[in-house]
Amino acid sequence: MKRKLEPLLRGGLALLLCLVTILLAANIQAGQPRRQQQDPTSRMLLSDADILYDADGVSRFDGTDNQPTDQNEDTSQDQPPEERDDDLVSTPDQPDDDPSEAPSDSAGRTNIGDLLDITGPGGGSGGQTPSREPGKEDGGSQVGDPDRYFETSIINGDVVDYENYTFTIRHLKPLLQVRGITVLVNGQEYSFRANASSLLVRLEEGSNTIVVRVSYYDGTQNILASRSYTVRYSPVGQTVIVAYRKQDNTPLSQIHTTAEGSLSFVAYGLRDGRQLRASVRLNGKTIQSATSAFTATLQFGENVLEVSVNDRTGSASETFYICYQGDGFKITTSFCSTVIDNDTKQPQHISEELPLYLDNEEFRFRFYVNQETGREEITQVRYADKLVKTGADGWYTVQVDTRHPQYLVLRYVDADGVRQSYKWTVRFHRNPGNTPPDKYPTISATIEVGSEILGLEDGIVLKSPDVITIVDARSWNNEQLYLNDYVVSVNGRVIASPCSQSGATFGYNTYLTQEGANTITITATDKDGYTATRSWTVYYEKGDVTVTVSVEATTVGLGYLIPPTQVTVPGGTDVMSIVLDLLEKNGYTHTGGSDYLASIAKPGINNGYHIDPELMDLIITDGMDAFGAGRDPKPGSMDSLGEFDYYRWSGWMFSYNGRYPGYSMSACKPQDGAVIRLRYTLALGKDIGGFSAALGSGYGQTSGNYYKEW
Repeated sequence: MKRKLEPLLRGGLALLLCLVTILLAANIQAGQPRRQQQDPTSRMLLSDADILYDADGVSRFDGTDNQPTDQNEDTSQDQPPEERDDDLVSTPDQPDDDPSEAPSDSAGRTNIGDLLDITGPGGGSGGQTPSREPGKEDGGSQVGDPDRYFETSIINGDVVDYENYTFTIRHLKPLLQVRGITVLVNGQEYSFRANASSLLVRLEEGSNTIVVRVSYYDGTQNILASRSYTVRYSPVGQTVIVAYRKQDNTPLSQIHTTAEGSLSFVAYGLRDGRQLRASVRLNGKTIQSATSAFTATLQFGENVLEVSVNDRTGSASETFYICYQGDGFKITTSFCSTVIDNDTKQPQHISEELPLYLDNEEFRFRFYVNQETGREEITQVRYADKLVKTGADGWYTVQVDTRHPQYLVLRYVDADGVRQSYKWTVRFHRNPGNTPPDKYPTISATIEVGSEILGLEDGIVLKSPDVITIVDARSWNNEQLYLNDYVVSVNGRVIASPCSQSGATFGYNTYLTQEGANTITITATDKDGYTATRSWTVYYEKGDVTVTVSVEATTVGLGYLIPPTQVTVPGGTDVMSIVLDLLEKNGYTHTGGSDYLASIAKPGINNGYHIDPELMDLIITDGMDAFGAGRDPKPGSMDSLGEFDYYRWSGWMFSYNGRYPGYSMSACKPQDGAVIRLRYTLALGKDIGGFSAALGSGYGQTSGNYYKEW
């Protein structure tokens, strides 16, 4: 009986397999996926008839070997051999797409829903997958991360010199069915077959926004992945304008209306891949920028934005018309980004800082009012407490105070009919390069070289890189300029602050940063904003310097502790190192910090000390005897001579080429031939010609040195 049933069972099984094959073939019908209701919001998902799909992908997805039934259509023609579907199977770099590692259901079949939830490198998105919430239509749809689904050969921000732009696309999820590819170039749509791997679009001159959209199907719902790029087209030998909004790279040619009063954009010219500087005018007024980035404050209604490029190789210009349609009550200005609305409530004692950078003293400005209720209006504008009225063109014009900040006050009525005011503190700054020759400040500079102070001149050769440049400048009408009026730099590096001051002159440590040529630059700006700049080229030759050093205690009758001695050291050695080395070689020890000398010690150093009675009288009369030593001052120790010995303002000071600099010995690096004297004082330098008013007040009754030195 068993043997008789076996042929029947085999025949039935064969018949069942044939029926399954027929049903599968009926479902695929000439390679077409089954019709599903599509999301009408997507141009790519309107209907099955509109979708170009990859039949090989469907076969692989279903786990069958079915081929398209339409033998007249060879889908491999649009796909180069290196990009055929067989080449898009999983690789070691994409383990998440390997069916062998994917979860399977109880029947051993791969579950595509589980596949999509597997994380991995894919396109570099960190394994993120879109939510699996169904769409509004049957079958649902979702938006996918393009990094997980496809990659292209487009280089974002690329500049090309050809109009017909070809790029390739590679799908990163081989198990998904590609249902359609759409590319938008500046809003113009191109549709491509689902199995296309090389896509051709046409670019416009200037900036182009390319949006690539791919529709996938996972057996349950549609997935739409999208990515945007910017590519700029500059034909060979032609100059084109590139202008796009900064925040999203949208070309200005595509921006017709905006609800934002401020427009930040990038504009420049392109010729043969070279970027050219652009000039920009908004409503007839030039917008200043030192780079290719601009910010425009739009007026309500239509705005005319003109971008032009002119150089020796060519010129181009383009005009953009942008309508600013404000939403609700607001007041904007032509001079800052401030937006005044119904919630603006500025206290009377508060004002907004408004630095003005102008070519001259004329300040033209405008207010733009967007009404909501019709009650909003500007009632008054005042500058420097004077009423200002508009011209026929709606602009206000004032002559700004170049020296003193002044208030600009706006009085207005808000949407509730309430009278309000807003205030700016206006500070004038003249734009560089706008000083007429007859208004240039005069600049003079000296440097310390050897034992002299020489005028700074081109071509000076120095053996030490540490140079003190002393600056003195006056305005065109002979006004003395001071610290805040100078900018000093060496080889482009700005010196933050001076290291010394003598009256109205300031010394800057202009360290020469390189062997050979160095450039010292000084810019002086007077109180009216007029500016002048001078530069000098000096040369640093590395080598030794020879200086003369002495240590003197003449104020206490001890004469020279070390007589004038010539010392040769490498250029750039500081005075502190030179002096301390010389002291140690002569048997002295010392105390103090890294930048000052507190005391010098040696057994019996104070033996035989004597202070001139006349000097003691001057110290007492001047009020410099804070310790009350009177006419019987004594050292703290007979073996040490330093600060606070004898009198309150005693200590060591040094002079450099006859001057007492206002900086420490560790900051001074002498030039060849310099004369350095380390001198002991009893009265903060008044007894040795070293007192400076820069030390401030409160040091005795007199504000200068005594009539002679001891």
